[in-house]
Amino acid sequence: MGKLPEFAMYKRFGALNALNLLYLQTELADLERQLHLSSESAAYSCDPLKSQSDFDWNFLIRTDGSGAHTEQYKLILRIRDMLHQYS
Repeated sequence: MGKLPEFAMYKRFGALNALNLLYLQTELADLERQLHLSSESAAYSCDPLKSQSDFDWNFLIRTDGSGAHTEQYKLILRIRDMLHQYS
């Protein structure tokens, strides 16, 4: 293969890749459901800032003083990472 790279053959692990995509789909679907529930909960919140969390990026990225971001923002970051892996 070193002298004639055009004859190189590598195993594609097609079945494992397909299984991995199915697992990623399942995990993404669950994260999507969690984000939907979080958004719905925020929309009906008595806190006027929290109710705008779907539309206010500054609310989503704010910290609670200890440096911890909102749970919804953490969820968005997990989804981003999973989407990157999936794509």
